[in-house]
Amino acid sequence: PVEPVDVAAILQTIADEASDCGQQVTIELPRKLIVRGRHLALKRAIANLVQNAVKYGGAAVVRARELPNEIIIAVADSGPGIPNEQLEAVFSPFYRLDDARSRSTGGYGLGLAVARTIARSHGGDVTLSTRDAGGLQATLRLPTRVASTSTTEGA
Repeated sequence: PVEPVDVAAILQTIADEASDCGQQVTIELPRKLIVRGRHLALKRAIANLVQNAVKYGGAAVVRARELPNEIIIAVADSGPGIPNEQLEAVFSPFYRLDDARSRSTGGYGLGLAVARTIARSHGGDVTLSTRDAGGLQATLRLPTRVASTSTTEGA
């Protein structure tokens, strides 16, 4: 169901779970970041981005902030990055960059496609950019505006 979701709590849970598995995920975020959405879907989208950063970059740094009409979650790593000409192509299902990202390393090439689909179903998006310091940044944007709950049925 679509309901108020605290994205900050989701991020904290993902970071705690990663830490329990010996993975390094650093988070910088406000106490609450509320959006209307589907909790499990949003958790899956964010977890996919964080897991990719840990898998390909060794660690993830997650920063979240709220703007007047949206929240922005940036997931950065220091891994090999992705060539600029392939930043959109990696959102295609089953797309793989090279041998380093093969089935032997796990996964099916669906994480980014799923994350973007979920973000867009919530009125947001996921984009990728190369970091000046090396590595990759995935940016998830989600609107905070709340749709009206009143209806005019039967009018």
